[in-house]
Amino acid sequence: MHSSTSNSSPLARAPKSRSMATIIIAIFIAIIFVGTSEIFWRQKNHVSFYTDSSARWSKVRDSIYKDNTVVLLGASRMHVGFSHDTFNKTFSNYHLANLATDGSNFIPILENLANDENFKGIILISATINTLTTDNPINSNLIYYQREWNIIRNLELYIDDKFQANLVSLNPNLTFSSILRSLKRSKKIPKKNYLNSQIDREINCDYSLADQNLFKKNNESFKSKTNLIKISNKNIEKINLYIKAIKNRGGKLVFIHFPISFTGQKVINNNIRYSIWKDFENKIDIPTLHYLDYPKLKRFNCPDGSHIDAKDKNKFTKDLIQILIDIKVLP
Repeated sequence: MHSSTSNSSPLARAPKSRSMATIIIAIFIAIIFVGTSEIFWRQKNHVSFYTDSSARWSKVRDSIYKDNTVVLLGASRMHVGFSHDTFNKTFSNYHLANLATDGSNFIPILENLANDENFKGIILISATINTLTTDNPINSNLIYYQREWNIIRNLELYIDDKFQANLVSLNPNLTFSSILRSLKRSKKIPKKNYLNSQIDREINCDYSLADQNLFKKNNESFKSKTNLIKISNKNIEKINLYIKAIKNRGGKLVFIHFPISFTGQKVINNNIRYSIWKDFENKIDIPTLHYLDYPKLKRFNCPDGSHIDAKDKNKFTKDLIQILIDIKVLP
């Protein structure tokens, strides 16, 4: 005779069966929701987006020991204005490592590379007067790399990349909060973002998709920002020390001032060129390039006042590469 408390009774098995059915239904609903969302956003021309995280920066930092490595340093101008595709087509046997960091300073990274005796590559540095005059700068990506980057973080990034490559709905422009902001601001769902970040950390900016009125206001507000400061001898000494360490290992470096197109740029650029940048050129131990010195570089317009448009970046990079070849920074 079976005990009345036997677990083999149909009544005892029912809750487990219902739980499994609930899970299957939930998964099915989730798949339908994600699939429908993907179809909808793709029809609106949205594309996949790789989040430019400190982990992604760290993975690129790990790659600098490959043969014939060219490292990109700087902030958003290098991030946006230098075409990886154009470079790779020109130098198919070279490895490009983009370590530019938006809104941050390159000097801590340059110091890190100078102290890394295993690095012997070429460094292209996008510099501005602000970055050269900053005392004791920090770089959050470098701090993350030194303190947190490990094999687990690498695995997490690998998994994130698989999702981000295949799910347009993970685009930061399509988060719930972003959609609500767009509806509140314009009573419309988000349009395709003018900015797109790639897996290799290159960023493309299609300014035809951006708010031109906002750029106009930003450019006009820049008129008053004409107070210039000198680069301290302390910063010059530090930079030259880092340069010497890298050059002694066979490395090459160059400083590049990318184009700007702010309202009132003639006053601003002339002051930079003659009172600050020229002084910097005379004190630094590597070649420097200012776009105003090169007709092929100064012909490019920056729609937001400070960054190269995606439609121009291939031409700009091609012209820049030729200049770097002429001055023997690139082979």
